[in-house]
Amino acid sequence: MKRAWLPIAALLCAFAAPCRSQTVAADEIFPANDLAAGKTIARDECSRLAYAVWVEHQYGSECIRYFPSPGVDRAGQANFFFHGDLLDGNFPIWAAYTDNNAKTLFAYAKRMEATHGLPFVYVARPGTYGSSGRHAERRRPKEFYSMNAAVDAIKAKHGIGKVLLSGQSGGATIVGAILTLGRTDVLCAVGTSGGYAVLERVELIMNRAGRTAAGKDSTGYSDVYDVIKYVSGIRPDPQRRIFVIGDPLDRMTPFSLQKKFADLVRAAGHEIQVVEARGTGPLHHGLRPVGLLAVGLCGRGIPTEELILKIHSASLPD
Repeated sequence: MKRAWLPIAALLCAFAAPCRSQTVAADEIFPANDLAAGKTIARDECSRLAYAVWVEHQYGSECIRYFPSPGVDRAGQANFFFHGDLLDGNFPIWAAYTDNNAKTLFAYAKRMEATHGLPFVYVARPGTYGSSGRHAERRRPKEFYSMNAAVDAIKAKHGIGKVLLSGQSGGATIVGAILTLGRTDVLCAVGTSGGYAVLERVELIMNRAGRTAAGKDSTGYSDVYDVIKYVSGIRPDPQRRIFVIGDPLDRMTPFSLQKKFADLVRAAGHEIQVVEARGTGPLHHGLRPVGLLAVGLCGRGIPTEELILKIHSASLPD
């Protein structure tokens, strides 16, 4: 796939004065059926949503919803969090979508700010939590370019300074992709259980089951943005810290591929740490709380060695 340039624009509804006065219904529900079917939102409809940004780039446009904590306005820095996949192939992961209402997401953002002392922005990926788009087409270039443009738009809308990026599983893949799109405002980037080698990950999992991947992602698409192939797009920044956190026993996103991504990033001259932690669940995949702890510590300027010690302590079983 030919390497594309950075997004050409990030257009947001907040630039119009009436948009700033809009509110969002706290009891708004996001139907699980939208995960597979997708959702369409027109630009004028997006402009009537208080916590939404309209983004445009070379792959198209999208209306991206987000759920900020109370302290996000004019914050010197904020943590942009990207959630994991909510479809298994094209089937909803029902247990992962029990928080599909605005009230729960706003409360979560508020709690994360209080817990980690850092303004928090929960970003809804295309086709999830009210954002337009098709979650069934995740990891194709449009998703990553939309997420990168959404960060720009939300920053501009709320007057945010430095960016911290965090994500779990498919959300960590987004963190890696955004880095390769050349951002220069990232203070910390933390990915937990990330799938950075998109196609190679599927090959390993399929081979384990005695099947062949045929060069396609688990979504069935072959034209995915394979993050590991675009490490050269990461811009030099001596102030930025990157952490790849994973469980060596992870059966969803092989730890060996997480390390491979980190090795390539390090070889390209960037500071990056690989941290082993103990993932939850039978697949040893759940590490979201550890990642949020890490990004909070990083945002507060905790030295890397001390940060890693705290991660290890936090990930030990009770």
